Amino acid sequence: MQERQKWSGTRRNFVVRDIVLIVDDTALRNSWIMGKVIQTFPDQRGFIQMLLIKTKTSCLDRPINKVCLLQQAEVGSSAKGAATDRLTY
Repeated sequence: MQERQKWSGTRRNFVVRDIVLIVDDTALRNSWIMGKVIQTFPDQRGFIQMLLIKTKTSCLDRPINKVCLLQQAEVGSSAKGAATDRLTY
């Protein structure tokens, strides 16, 4: 039997200064735009659901399921501690 992958563990929340790729279903993967998270928007439970991302030309709001994490922000560079930046699926 195959283990269920969705919502079976914890993942790191996005934090300010993370580098991300913005998923665009109409573009090829090698042409996706890269950006830096400048603000996070948590839901009522404290989990990050939306991001404000600064790109080369603009700022965009995107849900977390439409971005891919490329590089994590360095420890201590965000307002919150790394221990509290966990997301449970």
